[in-house]
Amino acid sequence: MGSLRGEAGIAVCLLTLAAASVLEYLLFRTSWRELLARLGLGRPRAVALLATAGVCLLLVAYFPAFSLASGARIDLRPDWLLLIPGLFAQHGVAEELLFRGFAFGHLRAGRSFWPAAWLSLLPFSAAHLMLFLSMEPVLAASSILVAVATSFPLAWLYERGRATIWAPALLHLGIHAIKLVEVAEAQYMSLALGWMAVCSVVPYAAFLFLRDGRDNQVAVSASS
Repeated sequence: MGSLRGEAGIAVCLLTLAAASVLEYLLFRTSWRELLARLGLGRPRAVALLATAGVCLLLVAYFPAFSLASGARIDLRPDWLLLIPGLFAQHGVAEELLFRGFAFGHLRAGRSFWPAAWLSLLPFSAAHLMLFLSMEPVLAASSILVAVATSFPLAWLYERGRATIWAPALLHLGIHAIKLVEVAEAQYMSLALGWMAVCSVVPYAAFLFLRDGRDNQVAVSASS
């Protein structure tokens, strides 16, 4: 749909929700009354959202740090504020609904966290192979590595957020914050590769912020 910066993000989100809802009903006979909660659209824990907001602040601190270190001028795009709803709908809600709410949520049933997280990594990473069609090979390969690295903290936030997608969706938006800034073309590759490295590491701070194990079985009970 050419929605590289979430231009069609709301439409993508609605289509994903419709497809996931139909599959959930046909494959698992989930009642329509329970459908939204089952797909991770329930009420999250506030502490998970706060922890995620902290991680996102750590992420975006990269931009002023890069600017200071390189001398590059980094500006927000003129339309950055208008892009946020679409980016959140597309990369936040839609992707997390599919890969955490649907895939990880079902894989978590009857499994402990790490086996389910490793299994859910496979479709999440495979879907990012499409990036080779729209990005330079180096950036596409780096993006796949980011997808592999971030799948674990995203699953952790889903589970610690009471089996809801809102915390990982917020982090997913933060990971795509680079689409809201502009930099000279000569410096873009360095900015992007550094950003991907930061995005592969910083989200693991979620494991430090959310170590409470009381919700370990939430995803299991939601999937049963």
